[in-house]
Amino acid sequence: MKVLLRRALMVGVLAILAGCNSGVSSQKEFSRIMYQENLFPEYPKAGRTYLSFNRLHGFQVEYFGSNKSNFLWYPGNKVVLPGRWKVDGKLVCYQYGSNTYNPVTDKRGGKWSCTPREFSAKGVVASLKGDPYGLSRSQKAPYILQKCKAPKKFKLRRAATC
Repeated sequence: MKVLLRRALMVGVLAILAGCNSGVSSQKEFSRIMYQENLFPEYPKAGRTYLSFNRLHGFQVEYFGSNKSNFLWYPGNKVVLPGRWKVDGKLVCYQYGSNTYNPVTDKRGGKWSCTPREFSAKGVVASLKGDPYGLSRSQKAPYILQKCKAPKKFKLRRAATC
């Protein structure tokens, strides 16, 4: 019963967070991710850079700093988005500036946004030690990240295709 309630809650959370984009159903994408193996149970861990993937956003690169700061390199962006992160029980929460915008959820930044930690971890497809792209040191993105093309430094631990 607990498992069914948790899955129902997560479906609701994703429906609120994701909406529809590019013909990909958020519920279909949620189900795909939820049934994947969690290859990164430590997620998020300070001092690591993670590559996550889902068909709604594409590939995203994020460095987690030891001072609860994070730096997101999002597909199509020319800049790195600085933010803050925290783990709150079974949730992982992010806060980006009020001048930011999430095209999938159609929401502006500024407030904390939380997601089940297990769900977020299951979206991770690769990880690197440290900050190899220098995301914490520059506001400028290393290059414009393509939605459907993973950066070369990462070795994918599972298939990820748009």
